[in-house]
Amino acid sequence: MFHSQQREIERLAALERYDLLDTPREEVFDRIVRLACRMLNVPMAAVSAIDGHRQWYKASQGLGDTEVPRSQTFCVHALAAGGPLVVADATADARLRRVAFFAAALTATLLTLSYVGALTFALFPAAPPWRAAELGMINPLSSPAGVQSAQSPLPTDSGPLYHLVDGNPYAAIPSLHAGYSVLVFLFLLTLAWNTRWRWLAMLGVMYPLAQSFAVVYTGNHYVVDLLIGAVYAAAVLFGVWWLWRRLELPE
Repeated sequence: MFHSQQREIERLAALERYDLLDTPREEVFDRIVRLACRMLNVPMAAVSAIDGHRQWYKASQGLGDTEVPRSQTFCVHALAAGGPLVVADATADARLRRVAFFAAALTATLLTLSYVGALTFALFPAAPPWRAAELGMINPLSSPAGVQSAQSPLPTDSGPLYHLVDGNPYAAIPSLHAGYSVLVFLFLLTLAWNTRWRWLAMLGVMYPLAQSFAVVYTGNHYVVDLLIGAVYAAAVLFGVWWLWRRLELPE
């Protein structure tokens, strides 16, 4: 990838000698980014350093992060270029479109999952456990969380779709608690799969597991609702990506 692998080795060694990484902010560098924003009339500027796995910001304006993975930064292309890198339009640059692709793909999957969930509720309006217990359809909930959930004044007029089904104003299938959390986990996993952060990203499975435990414990969902929500999330993610490539949209 790089113009000279030896040059990259020497660059990383020089960066280590400077002992700059993870040092506190300094006014002299903050002044540089403020001046750059003001003179160029831009909302963002940064002074950064790139080591073997991340881009770390010594000073920045308009950026919320203190560092980003090296695989997700534009500046890694400047290293490959071996000189100044000027990009007039990032959306038209094949090297940089992947960031825009991930943002668009995430938006598309979230919207698709939401509409598919709403359609399922309209066609199959199943009651959640706490509501079924109130109506005498199942045994009363015995756990403290279940009793508390059954007595909770949840909203019954959240939108026009809820009024389509008389007597069941709450959706149970699919569980979008599980669907959204599984979708976020799978999306992060795809981002990190080809990086050194792959195994760390796999720990993100704790998020959908925690969500699933919470909604079952409080009587808001059956386990089968969670499984259906997770299947929906996986199907939507891979379905959107398949269609994206089928239509030959930019990645």
